[in-house]
Amino acid sequence: MMSFFARVIACIALAHHDVSAFFPSSPSLPSLSTGRWSVSGHLQMSLKPAAIPLLDSGKALARSGELLIDTTTVLDLYGGGLSQAGASIRNSGDCIAQSAASMRFKTAAELVTDELREGATCLTEAASKHLKRAVEEAKTDEDADLAARIGNLIPIMSKAGVSLEASGAAILQKREVG
Repeated sequence: MMSFFARVIACIALAHHDVSAFFPSSPSLPSLSTGRWSVSGHLQMSLKPAAIPLLDSGKALARSGELLIDTTTVLDLYGGGLSQAGASIRNSGDCIAQSAASMRFKTAAELVTDELREGATCLTEAASKHLKRAVEEAKTDEDADLAARIGNLIPIMSKAGVSLEASGAAILQKREVG
């Protein structure tokens, strides 16, 4: 799990990762008729081992959004698409950190995945709406370099949102992520 969430911090993008270690199949009681053990299809899950790296990732993502907002102040781009993208990224980080806090206290998986998926929605919105607007604003200001840099973030943020949504869905459905 750690490498999965570390990618959020490193490049604000999620890569699929095998979290089957957190979903071990559990043996059922021996069959009375055969005396053999059978493996049930029911998956037990403990998300608690992922709590600390996920919390760190959520905090880092939230801080990244705050830094993006601060950058708009330096560039005199108040209230534009880049600032709104920073706010969405910060909100995503907050959602991810909240899901980690829920994992630490063994809260229901539905709550955890709901927070993860809300974080995914924030990232997707940042990419599809706010960053695209920021590119147009940079072009209007005739800042081709800034427009190109922001444009390069759009596919990364989109993939991060899609991957986080898929991960939340997989955890909720007790499937392997990836």
